Amino acid sequence: MNATLKILGAVFLAQLCLTASVLADQGRRNLDEEVMHRDRRFLARYSDGTTERYLVSYRGFVKQSMKESGHGVNLEYDWFVDTRQCHWSIDSRIIREVFRSTDSV
Repeated sequence: MNATLKILGAVFLAQLCLTASVLADQGRRNLDEEVMHRDRRFLARYSDGTTERYLVSYRGFVKQSMKESGHGVNLEYDWFVDTRQCHWSIDSRIIREVFRSTDSV
């Protein structure tokens, strides 16, 4: 039973790597992709009665990469063990920029 689960797990992992490889080949590999962009406007009122307008821009980025290492079973080379491994990396970042409007209220 335990050996069967290991084999099924290896098959699942191989299918997962294959699916990820197809997605990576579609142009999603090692690219920064903007996944969110939101702007918010603020009005600051100071104690002396003056006001200023601000625009805050939030941009979210994701960078994904995937690679496979190792080799599959190949009886010609006496490779009896499938040593393939998937390596995933997902990096995310949010950039916040604040701009002060030049026109006064």
